[in-house]
Amino acid sequence: MNKIVNIVMASTIFLLSCETKEERNQRLLTQQGAENLKLDSIKTVWEYENLLEDSLKRYHGDDPEFIKEQSQIAFGDMIFGMSQTEANKASKLNYPIGDHTFSTYRFYTEDDELYFIQVYATKKSANFLDNELRNQWSVLRQTISDKYGEGYVLNSYPSIFDFSPGSILFTHMWEIGTKVIKLGLSEEKSGSRYQVKCYIYNEPVYEAISQKQEEEKEQSLKRGSELF
Repeated sequence: MNKIVNIVMASTIFLLSCETKEERNQRLLTQQGAENLKLDSIKTVWEYENLLEDSLKRYHGDDPEFIKEQSQIAFGDMIFGMSQTEANKASKLNYPIGDHTFSTYRFYTEDDELYFIQVYATKKSANFLDNELRNQWSVLRQTISDKYGEGYVLNSYPSIFDFSPGSILFTHMWEIGTKVIKLGLSEEKSGSRYQVKCYIYNEPVYEAISQKQEEEKEQSLKRGSELF
């Protein structure tokens, strides 16, 4: 039995070693979104080696001071942990980037601390997916990459067939200390209109709140089932 296992493992390692770097990357990047990535240990090593190598070099290597400073910046002059009053004073109504204009929507903890920002552009019909929406997406991708490197490439630019009403498809993700930036496009719940979106959040706080919301949802469903 051990002999058979060893033969299978040897064959698997041989096949994997025959892959080119491009083939390995393509195999890893065909999966949709970070939430759906299910990588074994070998894939995880390749992911960090191949996808983060350029990014780490682009934002001053692993300079801890740079990462610490940048991880505190939410967007523009807004800092994670600001109160709503402070963030309102620090924010602008619109943010021109390249030839496009973006706005922000902000989220706060129960203690009135900023932890999550959505940067978004105007909703457009499907007719604009391959021109204006793509240009908006490209401007944000290039702007973020110029500062932090390419980051994780989660998916290629989506087509109209990749969406479903109310969904968001992320194409890129950057991790800078505790700050996460995710870029993608969404389709509104009623369908037929699309929007470029960029999520920027403090990961520990975001995860804690998401977990709490999920637990509250489960408790609500449990209480509902007791009504029947």
